[in-house]
Amino acid sequence: MIKRIFSLLLLSFLFLGIWKGWQTVQTVAKVSSYQPLVEEALKKEHSTLDSDLILAIIYTETKGQGQDIMQASESLTGEVDSLTNPQESIEHGVKTLNRYYLYSQSLGVDEWTFVQAYNFGQAYIDYVAENGQKTSLDLAQVYSRDIVAPSLGNHSGETYAYWTPISIFHGHELYRNGGNYFYANQVRLNLDLIRFFKRLT
Repeated sequence: MIKRIFSLLLLSFLFLGIWKGWQTVQTVAKVSSYQPLVEEALKKEHSTLDSDLILAIIYTETKGQGQDIMQASESLTGEVDSLTNPQESIEHGVKTLNRYYLYSQSLGVDEWTFVQAYNFGQAYIDYVAENGQKTSLDLAQVYSRDIVAPSLGNHSGETYAYWTPISIFHGHELYRNGGNYFYANQVRLNLDLIRFFKRLT
């Protein structure tokens, strides 16, 4: 009986893994379909940023779903989802990210700081420059708790559960109104994922 239950559980995990793998393949394909628009936006900004990095940000933000696929509208208009098509979202998202990239270069911070700043805002680049010039999960967590969250009304350090492959091993919580301090790590993981599937095709 125990052997049968174990076999059923093993089979269930196998099917779940296959389904999740297929879902990931479909999502990567969806996100990758925006590469021509990404390359066009990068060219317009005369940017040297890697198009795969932009795709990884799209994957992290929305998995290519909806119209504002880079969640760029809030920095442009102050309102969520106010951009009405993916091209506008990509153009503004790339413009913002490239500005952060150039600014981070001028301050000599590491390459993942400007990626985390896409979630936190440009002030995070200054913060990293003043605190060792290299972003880290610990530094991003402190910034989220002590600066972002209080600025948006969370003065008590209130948190909520947040489950991702990365957060599981680092407390699986975010600060309410504090942005996502796992952001740069998630983009890095998704960048590896996109490059992996590109090599297979």
